[in-house]
Amino acid sequence: MPESEGHTPQESPFVVRGRSDASPVGRAAHQFLRYKSAKPLTSDASRLVAYIINRWVKSSFSVTQFRKRRRFDLTYSQKDVQKAVHLDFEQLVAHVQETRSFRPREFDLPMLESEWLDASLAIAKPDAPIARADCSEFMKLALATPFGDTFPLAPCIDREGAAYASFQAPIQENIVTLHHRLVSTSHEAPSLSNRWRNDLRMLLNECVSAVDITLHQLYFMAQYRGAEFGWRFEPLTLGKREGARLKDKLSWIGKITGRPLDDAKDELAAFTRLKAVRNHFNHFDPPCVAYTIEDLTGWLNHVPLIGRLLWKIRDKLDAQLSTGIVEIVALPLVEFVPMNPDWPRIPQPDDAGYASTVWPTSDDPSRA
Repeated sequence: MPESEGHTPQESPFVVRGRSDASPVGRAAHQFLRYKSAKPLTSDASRLVAYIINRWVKSSFSVTQFRKRRRFDLTYSQKDVQKAVHLDFEQLVAHVQETRSFRPREFDLPMLESEWLDASLAIAKPDAPIARADCSEFMKLALATPFGDTFPLAPCIDREGAAYASFQAPIQENIVTLHHRLVSTSHEAPSLSNRWRNDLRMLLNECVSAVDITLHQLYFMAQYRGAEFGWRFEPLTLGKREGARLKDKLSWIGKITGRPLDDAKDELAAFTRLKAVRNHFNHFDPPCVAYTIEDLTGWLNHVPLIGRLLWKIRDKLDAQLSTGIVEIVALPLVEFVPMNPDWPRIPQPDDAGYASTVWPTSDDPSRA
């Protein structure tokens, strides 16, 4: 029977098909979502590896050129010490396919990150403040941001707390963690579980935040250090930063770098849909929500496209990927697992599921 937090529904002419003795415990044991077993395509993994290596060695080799060469050396500096690493392109591709990640330590490679987008500098202080002898002041622990000395802010703590030079890594980690958790706990998906519902809302928010923070980082890097990259920063052309629509912020990419985001049609469509659902869950206009497991499956399968969007944005900025973005791009596709897979199912109509809680006259892209 349906789970309810309100009035008992009136008797219905429809028959509820299922085991009459099914207990809540029995229902909870069924996982309504699962990952497909297929590995990332070799072509996708190859493009990821080629992009990563090209950014490290500042080259523009194609996948075909890497395959012909196959083995190559990469030299980099670590703590003022030059290190040379012998790499096998096919081995790296296989690694991405097997792990759905890129773990540089396994190949004695440097951390995979953009120095200014991911900026792994962070501090946490769990213990008591360090006071001056006269207790008039606590010692401040501040982080430099990648935007240069003239940037007016510096993350700083003088007592118990934490500070981050960039919040990119936590957001990326959250997207991967939440995606996995929503699938692994999908027995709670068709329930009124607050925990599962909150994980869904957080995932939607983080997908939007990952794009938003990247665009703001681009804006400030262009403002304070743009000349180093050959970028243009014209405030009147870019428009107001405060309160700007994400569509307008996305146009900053081309206006600043001269390389517009003109090759991400599918990724932007997925982002627009997820953002519309996220806005609904945050602002509640209309103040009601419904979703089916089939709706959820579609939303979860948009998430890897958010990773691809972040990748394409970084390509325009000539910026390195991060392990987190690789893991978002490589997330497995999700499929719906009905409790009774042999029973026939009809297509979901427009007056059921999420579409039933979107204004009929709305051009909301989440209806697509």
